[in-house]
Amino acid sequence: MQKFTRASIVLSLSLAATTFGAGGMPAAASEDRENRAASPALERRTPIPEVTLLPTTADSYPFGGAEHQLVPEDLSKQGYVE
Repeated sequence: MQKFTRASIVLSLSLAATTFGAGGMPAAASEDRENRAASPALERRTPIPEVTLLPTTADSYPFGGAEHQLVPEDLSKQGYVE
């Protein structure tokens, strides 16, 4: 039983030393942080795509559309405008 306990302690300490001894961060992560700080913010922005409404037909309509529920509801009668 003592061997198992010593082995567990040694293993735990070695894992802790390798995890926290390396600075807690991989080298690639620290290099990436330096590269991002050097590049302008505008180069890192993701362009926002243009959004358009999908056409609604008799066979193709929005999932969960109020007019296609078990009890259909005309939202335009209640003043709803899309």
